[in-house]
Amino acid sequence: MTVAAEQQDASVGQTAARAVQALRNRILNRELLPGQQVRQADLAEQLGLSRSPLREALRTLEAEGLVRHTANHGYFVAHLSRRELEQIYLMRRLLETELLRRAPAPDPAVLDALRTANRAVSSAVDRASVVDILAANRDFHFTFLEAAGLDVVMRQVEKLWNLSEAYRAAYIWAPEIRRRIVREHDQMIDAYARGDIDALLIVADHHRGAAEAAVSGLLFD
Repeated sequence: MTVAAEQQDASVGQTAARAVQALRNRILNRELLPGQQVRQADLAEQLGLSRSPLREALRTLEAEGLVRHTANHGYFVAHLSRRELEQIYLMRRLLETELLRRAPAPDPAVLDALRTANRAVSSAVDRASVVDILAANRDFHFTFLEAAGLDVVMRQVEKLWNLSEAYRAAYIWAPEIRRRIVREHDQMIDAYARGDIDALLIVADHHRGAAEAAVSGLLFD
């Protein structure tokens, strides 16, 4: 491949990545609602993109579970399903519990990263920015989970988080839920700093379960 071709491929990839983020943000901010059709021509014009990177972005979001494709009709924002939610959180509970159980001894660098990530969550909560809360919340949890060093398991957890992103966005609008998230993160940090893995697992399980229950209450099927 020539240098010019490589540069063109890189440019297309970067454009598609921007399209993915722009579409994801619209879904998470509820600008595009569950069941709503994604009108590619309108979005391409609004985002200043050609149809090609937009189609690539939609395929990426379909793999993440944020949109669904229907033959002869196009793409639609995915409906939220209680049954799907339960299965996602079942798998998350099994995998994440094992990752946390294998957390190394308290590490000052990991503790600093966790506290920094939770300050970012708190700052996003103060700004009431759903997209920023979700991103900072993911950074916090992945800092914990990646510490176990089980890369293959972690890749599966990341897929589950992608599938459940829209669900978390649906419940994170309530101010009291946002504040609870920050408090429970602090409890997880405290348990880890003490080297009390049993307490960490209890707080993490409650934290995850509360999120699942809150979202489940918003769903009808």
